[in-house]
Amino acid sequence: MKVVTLETSLFKAICHKLAMTVKEQYRPDVVIAILSGGGYVAREMLHTLNSGKSIAYGEVSACRPGNDLKQKPATNAILAAMPRVLLDWARMVESWILRLFPRAKHRNISFDNLNDDTISMLSRGNRRILIVDDAIDSGATMTGVINALNEQFPGNTIKTAAITVTTPQPSHKVDFKIFKNLELVRFPWSKDMKK
Repeated sequence: MKVVTLETSLFKAICHKLAMTVKEQYRPDVVIAILSGGGYVAREMLHTLNSGKSIAYGEVSACRPGNDLKQKPATNAILAAMPRVLLDWARMVESWILRLFPRAKHRNISFDNLNDDTISMLSRGNRRILIVDDAIDSGATMTGVINALNEQFPGNTIKTAAITVTTPQPSHKVDFKIFKNLELVRFPWSKDMKK
């Protein structure tokens, strides 16, 4: 297991690479980002995906119950004081804990961030959708969003993309990825990113 740190320029290059991988095999009509990390990735990917074609864009939120420890100011202060080697170790420990004790599978999926044009396009069906997230751990979030989209907007084709897949057997097999199995990624917006 290792931790890959993506400073801003490397993050942009990785997003471009992921977008090129998608473009070689799939031409989405709509890109749906899972907030919040997936929004950063999808917006960056759109620079590459939109060349020569206008793609609709929307964002969904998929909140896990009880995911607020990382939002506490004390947590931010502790993370800021830790050296990188301890931050990497903490990420690895968190990953192993999540494997042993998976978080709740239920996600509260909200389409409130989709604009009317995107909703109209999805409602007509027969569209190619690309769902983007930053990282896939258990796969429960991606599975929840796929199920909610299929229920709300049936008749569309869905593919998925993420920068990393951190577990060997998530509940959803991602179609397009850069890193996989035991590669944890520290993103520019991560709480433990050193400035």
